[in-house]
Amino acid sequence: MRNRGLVVLIHCDTAAIVRFQTSGCARGTRPRPIHGTITCDATGSFTFRTGLTMAPSRTRAYGRIALELASCDGGQNGAQRTRASLPIVRGVAELHIALAGSSCTELTTPSGQARIRGRVRWLDAQGAPIGVSSLKDDDFDVRGDVITLRDRTRVFPSHALALRIAPGIIGCGAGGPTVLPIAVGKLTLWPR
Repeated sequence: MRNRGLVVLIHCDTAAIVRFQTSGCARGTRPRPIHGTITCDATGSFTFRTGLTMAPSRTRAYGRIALELASCDGGQNGAQRTRASLPIVRGVAELHIALAGSSCTELTTPSGQARIRGRVRWLDAQGAPIGVSSLKDDDFDVRGDVITLRDRTRVFPSHALALRIAPGIIGCGAGGPTVLPIAVGKLTLWPR
């Protein structure tokens, strides 16, 4: 005579009505966001498709800032994406800016605060993505200012970001789309 027993299948499904936890099941906890202080060199460009003028103008100019971040240095703590490893060594920033006016003088002696928003993608030494930091839509002085990162961003949440990226203005106002280089800039992040 065969002995018939009860067979119980146990799996790691947290949505099951009856829950079992075995030592081999991983808990679905989110890794700690990356935080700490970091500084990077920044190079890139300001691009205004409609162009900037030599004459004073109160019409807002909308543009894009593309930054390559290199020589990043500082301590970072937390957990990164799979197949990436800390420390962060470089990054790419894609930012959108609205100047208070559309004349070239808005870059040297602004008539009012600009607005900036965007994100920074962080990379490890092998170029693998570590995560993203999102900037709040915030006031910004193009000569250098401090912005706050979003509270729920994956990398450096609620950190302050100091950005010094004043562009070279030679050729500004020449007509047509305006592309201005950023040869020497600095990005610094720290916990608030």
